[in-house]
This record gives sequence, structure tokens and C-alpha cells, in this order.
Amino acid sequence: MELARRDYAVAVHYFRNERGAQEALEKIRRFHGDAFTVKADVRSKVDVEGMVDKVLSEFGKIDVLVNNAGDLIANVPFLEMTEEHWNDVFAVNVNGVFYCAQAVARSMISRRSGVIINVSSLAARAGGAVGALAYASAKGAVLTFTKGLAKALAPFGIRVNGVAPGVILTAQHEVHTPKDVFATYVDSIPLKRAGTAEEIASVIAFLASPDSSYLMGETIEVNGGLRMD
Repeated sequence: MELARRDYAVAVHYFRNERGAQEALEKIRRFHGDAFTVKADVRSKVDVEGMVDKVLSEFGKIDVLVNNAGDLIANVPFLEMTEEHWNDVFAVNVNGVFYCAQAVARSMISRRSGVIINVSSLAARAGGAVGALAYASAKGAVLTFTKGLAKALAPFGIRVNGVAPGVILTAQHEVHTPKDVFATYVDSIPLKRAGTAEEIASVIAFLASPDSSYLMGETIEVNGGLRMD
């Protein structure tokens, strides 16, 4: 929404949540924004490449990629964690970022310009909550991938940075975090409130804009002061 408000044409990606994608599309069009939805499973390289081809066909170019697809999938204690769960979490949160970045970078390199923004998490630095070890490890990989990708693509004029949200009011917490636990999280935040999706979107918009033209390989912590190092 924030990028559309700033006059970007937007491709709204979804896999299972078609209703949510359509709602986002309707909101964008209220701003008279240019947008469409595209379905893809980011765990599949073939799906991702097909999605990128559709976006290029629709818009002609991709100026900004926001790698925001991710999922905790389930809270699983370490000793009960299966290989399947570990691999599933990494497939969504790490492989998907790699596939999307690689597919989009090819078109950006030819124009020698573009921005890639990867969404990590506070869990990447803090280790995550109990039962979220796979998710925290995957988001840690995204943080490192952001730095390495920035080095790889800088010679082509492509900027790569990231955002690490803290405790944010999202559907993921509604599904995976009990209300009393969520209240404990909020109480530990210096600002004494959870963040909003809009606040994360504003930071993403900053990273997409020329205002961050000399920022490379950084992941900005947006967590209300919960972690400051």
C-alpha cells in the first residue's frame, strides 16, 4: 500500500491467501494505482521464474523487489523438530528469497539499477521464541544473505538492504502466539506497544527510495526499542 501511495506500480504476490491479495489490490486501486495479483509458490524456482516473467510482461521492468514471503509454519520444540519441518521453514523463508532475488536481479543487471529489500526478523538476532528455532535460524540466514547479495550486486548499481520487524500486529501472531504471551512481549518493549504493518511499510518505502541511495547491506531493526544492538 505504501509503495502504491508513492506512485509505484505494484505486483501483489500470493500463494494461498487469494482473498488477502484481492483486498490489497482493491485498496491500491483506490489510490488509482497500477496493480495486479500474481500467484506463485516461492518454494519453487519454476513458479518464481514464471511469476517474474508475468510481472515483466505486465510492467516492462522491475525497479523494486520486496522479499516479504515468510512463515513460522508451526511452533515446534527443538527435540521434537523433524527434518521435514526444518526444511519446510527454510524452503519458504530462505529458498524463496534466493529464488526471487536471483530471478529479478537478472533483469535489473541489464539496466544496471534496482533495489532489493529482504524482510528478516528480530528473531534473527534474538534466537526467536521457544518453538521457533527453525524460523529464527532461517531469518538469520536472510540477514546474512542480504549482506552477501549487496556485495554481489553493488557493481551493477543494484542496492540490497533489509528490514527486521519486531513485535508487529500481524496474522502470524494471531495464529501462533497466545494472547497472554503476546501481552508479555508488548510489556517488554520500551515503547509499550506493538508495531503496525504500516510502520514496517514506511521503512521499506524509505529503502526503496533515493533517500537511501548510499545504504547497502544493512538490515534496519524496527522494534520499538526492544533490541538496540
